[in-house]
Amino acid sequence: SAETRIRREVVGQMLDYVANGQKYWPGDRMRSIAMERLGGADQLNEAVLELIGQDEETDSDERVEQFWLEATGRLRTGQVRLVFVADQIPPELRRILEFLNEQMPRIQVIGLELVQYQGQGLPQILVPRVVGQTEASRGMKTQSSGGSRKKTDESTFMADCPENTRDFFVRLLKEARDRALEIYWGTVGFSIRLREEVHGQKTSFLYGFPPTKSISPEPVLQVYLKAVSDLDEAKNLWEAVLRAGPFTGSGQYTLTIPIIEANMEAAQKGLEVMLEWEERQRN
Repeated sequence: SAETRIRREVVGQMLDYVANGQKYWPGDRMRSIAMERLGGADQLNEAVLELIGQDEETDSDERVEQFWLEATGRLRTGQVRLVFVADQIPPELRRILEFLNEQMPRIQVIGLELVQYQGQGLPQILVPRVVGQTEASRGMKTQSSGGSRKKTDESTFMADCPENTRDFFVRLLKEARDRALEIYWGTVGFSIRLREEVHGQKTSFLYGFPPTKSISPEPVLQVYLKAVSDLDEAKNLWEAVLRAGPFTGSGQYTLTIPIIEANMEAAQKGLEVMLEWEERQRN
């Protein structure tokens, strides 16, 4: 509270962060930093599942990949939360936070006061209090961020995709059924699972997501290489998929491509790389 810059410079700094967040924190960089901090991909996946309250017995891989797609998409579209933390939030700053909250429906702006108490010979106690959210702004953001978590289905997925992309997903799903692969429908998209369990659980190696505000304005196909146990083979598959076209790597296992007219051939080539790999696993 003694910081004289708290109203102007700090507010400007936070707006600078959110305006340039996509440039400095793209999805693959966010994921890599988090992975390095937590000590590996498995530890990061566990942390994500704990963060979103997801039971590992459900399709955890699908939820983790959806989480990172949503994180990237929300940062790209400015759907973020700005948190100002101080021992005391001055009235002037509180009014700024309330104003920003009411004027920016996709951004949550929160002031967090950490009032400190400490008696003689007693431990320090921090008492948090959230300020800056009026009832009107809180209700508006709840409506804009809401939505049930029930599972989607094929007809809903296709209806959500642009007409010129549906044939790609129709062919993919048919190929999966012809190969007797399991198609798992999640809350947003689908994943295609290997027939054999990996590490005692069913593992997906392909994902499809429709356009959403929080993930991507276009449908996407994801290749997921966690099921490839041989490191050299995983590296070769990664490079082969990248050679197919404009796939983007994210984290240790994931390659993503938007399904648009210009990418159809490349997406099909990347898909064939993975389907050929899956066929080799049976023989």
